[in-house]
Amino acid sequence: MDRTPKHINPHLGQKEIKQALGKYYIDKKMDYDAFYNSINYVSPGIHIKHYLSTCLKYVQSGDRWLDVGCGSANELKNVLKHGVELHGMEIVDKSIKKAIENGVNCIKNSACDPYPYRDEYFDMITCTDVLEHLTENDAIKAVANIYRILKPNKFSLLAPAVTKDRTGYFHLTIKPRKWWIKLFENEGFTFVKYIKPKGILLKK
Repeated sequence: MDRTPKHINPHLGQKEIKQALGKYYIDKKMDYDAFYNSINYVSPGIHIKHYLSTCLKYVQSGDRWLDVGCGSANELKNVLKHGVELHGMEIVDKSIKKAIENGVNCIKNSACDPYPYRDEYFDMITCTDVLEHLTENDAIKAVANIYRILKPNKFSLLAPAVTKDRTGYFHLTIKPRKWWIKLFENEGFTFVKYIKPKGILLKK
């Protein structure tokens, strides 16, 4: 039975996803660009909606906010009315185009590749339902990138899923919440609090 959700994301079905994994996920190394674009993974960027009200408490007009893996930014765009300078990073071409149309300064960059921003550049960084899509080593790289470009004494909201996705193919790093918190703390973050349903608020 094909459990691929049809109403959230227009990606191809399990047969095509499995074929793409065999082609682009080799020896625990993933070509995220080729994989996600080949299966038409166009995320609407809805997961962040659970955390916007919390994040807005820690920013003010004129601050820079980066959402790593922003998808189409259909929810993130609501931050613009608060006068925040909104940036996004995404790997899927169609999602990047839509995010830009939504007013987000979105660039194409994998969450685990070096981020093209200077140290301590952002006032807020979010990353929701993205880290678990990376291999374990790549997730560590992503968190290190996020820490580097966040300003001191500023906050980050990271929300990795801790269970398998509906297809069983997308989540490459399935770890309990405590594992993720330890990873974040190892990179230098201080744990602040949990934000339901999956959010972990951190301070640099």
